[in-house]
Amino acid sequence: MPTITTNCKGCQKEFTTYRSPAYLEKYKELYCSKACFDVHWAKAELFVCDNCGKDFTARRTPDRPNPRYCSMKCHTKHVGSMVDFVCQTCGKVFETQRSHKRKYCSKSCSGKHSYVVGRNPSPIFGDCKQCKKQLNKAQHEDGGLFCSKQCFYSFRTGLSTEKYNAIINGLLPNDLPTSYRGPNWAKQRNNARHRDKYCCQRCGITESALCRQLDVHHIQPFRTFALADYKAANALANLVSLCHACHLYIEWSVAD
Repeated sequence: MPTITTNCKGCQKEFTTYRSPAYLEKYKELYCSKACFDVHWAKAELFVCDNCGKDFTARRTPDRPNPRYCSMKCHTKHVGSMVDFVCQTCGKVFETQRSHKRKYCSKSCSGKHSYVVGRNPSPIFGDCKQCKKQLNKAQHEDGGLFCSKQCFYSFRTGLSTEKYNAIINGLLPNDLPTSYRGPNWAKQRNNARHRDKYCCQRCGITESALCRQLDVHHIQPFRTFALADYKAANALANLVSLCHACHLYIEWSVAD
């Protein structure tokens, strides 16, 4: 068996041992002689048992830096003993094993306390925009805005598409009284159609052939401007008249 040189934990001197490397890796605290072992063990300290109250001597180790029990029997008896705890939610006194270290008397109090202390200050999946009821996981994955179709219809009734999109995107209609694209949007939209002679600038179809008004597209998207810069966003140089099909094509091509 190969010899290994290591340091004695008692006198810190180097000594040679015939222990295997695997043994030294597991048991690193070795002594060069029994005398060093006895001297080092004699440094045991005096402690008081938490269970029986008797004095006992023990040595501090990394696994037990502060010995609390004189024997395994005292340890088992003390840890398994029943003690009183106070519920942090309702203040009720309840009895349970010391080792459990419970803070709440029931799961109901535990769930209530999690919201009281602010660990979950807001619902995980948000609130319904109509009735403010908390959404569940399925409703969140289905869109995450309304708890039911009834709430959606109640919220959507009476709102134009522009105002609905403005509210959903967090814009306040009161800040933009005419449209969420700015107070001058209706006028600039008509000016752009008149400038383009009521003709789609991509495919050439006219409003008379479509039997409807053309869409007016922002070359640089309106969302890239600040709300106060609606005049720059709605400038005629940033507007172009398109039919609905061409408008959708350009919107999707820009998104890609």
